[in-house]
Amino acid sequence: MRDRYQRIVIPLLLTLFLLFPAASAEAAAPEDEPIKGLIPASSCVLEKEYFADGDQFDPVPVEADTLFIGLSYDNSAVDEAAFKNAEGLGFRIGSFDGQRVFRSSFETVATELVIRNERNWYLLLDEVYHTEDEAQTSAARYFGKVVKIGGELRVLMGPYKNVQEVEYTIRWYALAGRAWHESCITVYDGDGRYLAMLPDADEIAVEAISEGKARTNYQNEQYFGAFLLRKWEEERLTVINVVGLEDYVKGVIPYEMSSSWPIEALKAQAVCARSYAAYHLGEYEEEFGFDLTDDTESQVYRGIYGSDAVTDAAVEATAGQFVRYQGRLCEVYYFASDGGTTEDGAHIFGSEQPYLAGKTDPFEPALDFAVMRWERWRSGDEIVWRLQQKGYEIDSVTKIEPVYSELGNVIGMRYVDAEGNCLDIETRDSYSPLYLDSACFSVRPEDDGFRFAGKGWGHNCGMSQWGANAMASVYGFTADEIIGFYFTGAYIG
Repeated sequence: MRDRYQRIVIPLLLTLFLLFPAASAEAAAPEDEPIKGLIPASSCVLEKEYFADGDQFDPVPVEADTLFIGLSYDNSAVDEAAFKNAEGLGFRIGSFDGQRVFRSSFETVATELVIRNERNWYLLLDEVYHTEDEAQTSAARYFGKVVKIGGELRVLMGPYKNVQEVEYTIRWYALAGRAWHESCITVYDGDGRYLAMLPDADEIAVEAISEGKARTNYQNEQYFGAFLLRKWEEERLTVINVVGLEDYVKGVIPYEMSSSWPIEALKAQAVCARSYAAYHLGEYEEEFGFDLTDDTESQVYRGIYGSDAVTDAAVEATAGQFVRYQGRLCEVYYFASDGGTTEDGAHIFGSEQPYLAGKTDPFEPALDFAVMRWERWRSGDEIVWRLQQKGYEIDSVTKIEPVYSELGNVIGMRYVDAEGNCLDIETRDSYSPLYLDSACFSVRPEDDGFRFAGKGWGHNCGMSQWGANAMASVYGFTADEIIGFYFTGAYIG
């Protein structure tokens, strides 16, 4: 799940905890012994408080039919993007309007496309114009365009394929000017033949022509939907998959849960994935121009190849359903394993939601799996470096004092330096820079560093995936009951 969160000021409660760090840590630190015992199925009854009658609430409409998913962006932005129509047909090339509807400008029979953000050459005329009308008249005479360079109105002729073409034009027509270059989106077919150039566009959209649902290969994966490409820096491209919500969820489920797991667990996962996507619509719009990433910053999404009949059936059985609380869409989270207890959203992400209430999880011990326990060692120097990378001012760490919640999860950390100065950090911000595997851990000094020993795998807020597996496979609970347990007072609707 997505690990992005905001720092908040340490509240009075945390300050009181930190006044007595040794006592708090000793009293609430996780036990060294593993969780033992299996709840008999006959006595495993979910409390009434976990469930709500969704029929008594009017569902608030959810507008999330089409998603923009970032596949290549920021440091992973590409020099060129290669696409192949999986059906062997051509492509439509155009744009997306404000309602996220594809508008075709032209078609090509090419079954493969290569799109680049290239430097293209122009002839920049020496003359400077005093008015827009003068500049436009000159641009029409030279079949050029008006630009502002350094606040001055100028005219560019072109584009040209290379600087030699520009220099040839200057000599042949005896023009007063010089070569000028800028980035431009250019389209080629799979054999490198030039198809189109968009000198004035900052983005381009492509859609595979199909007799059914379009399928397109990109970077060794296959995706439903279309693609939007935007200029990123001078010569790179951001690549976005524009896909329907249900097709998106089908590309998430097999990478978050195994298709061998019980169908009720998969259905609960599908509803969570759909809810997460809808709730976080536009999360990265301002920074990158899309809704969600394709990795654990949001949800792992890899298109079509990983899905099968079982995972698709889980999505189709829950189509259009979300996790709701009193009719409203929920801010849901999930993770691999809680190690015995989940945690309040306020203590993990600073999210004060009634349905993100931490609780003891009696179901996980019914299964044996690899991520139940973990240990990590970090040197003092590494801890200092990692904290500094997050903007914290600290030069050494000689002592670490975790603050535990009543459920035994870490909700804050105090880092003490060699002079006795303290750095107090709250929520998951307090330990996430150390790349630990869950919120349930203990700390002890060891050699020139610290050893962290913990239980579970993930941030511990929301639904445990292994717990959902156990609820369905061992105790026979349904997806509705799984959601009702992990999201108190919430329901599928």
